[in-house]
Amino acid sequence: MVNKTICHLLIFFFLPMAIGALWGAPVDFDPSVDFSLYRNYSWKMGTPARSSEAQKRIEAAVNHELQERGLEQISQNAQLLVLTHALAEKHTMEQLNDPAYFGYWSGVRAAPYDFGAGTLVVDLVDAAKEKVIWRGVASSTVSGSLDRMAKKIDKMVRKLFRDFPPDSES
Repeated sequence: MVNKTICHLLIFFFLPMAIGALWGAPVDFDPSVDFSLYRNYSWKMGTPARSSEAQKRIEAAVNHELQERGLEQISQNAQLLVLTHALAEKHTMEQLNDPAYFGYWSGVRAAPYDFGAGTLVVDLVDAAKEKVIWRGVASSTVSGSLDRMAKKIDKMVRKLFRDFPPDSES
């Protein structure tokens, strides 16, 4: 009976994450946050891509998506901090939520549990509370020409921000 109960709990917990991974870029956010209150953002160092060109493209794509949604990039005293983590190696969820690793603790979790090589994690951090309030995760291999890489990155980031800002009232 105990094993059956544990099995049901695991299915209940992990099935939504598996479905999210199958249907596109998983995103998670703090539902208690009113995202309409945020007006600006600035960048904070995360885990840069191995290629400086790839990192520039990631930042440009994220800037485009945030600015399309009315957020302004400023250099200091921003309401949101943006961190990207271009993971060339496998990382576990514990590593991504470890304050020693990224400097911010968060209850925000997004599937998959283990982030494989070729994963892009975008964290939006409430600067005043020093808390991750939104996390998007996209996985893909990016290789080939710079033009092909740029298109793939743009597509991944566009998918992440498709439903941003989230509807916190649902």
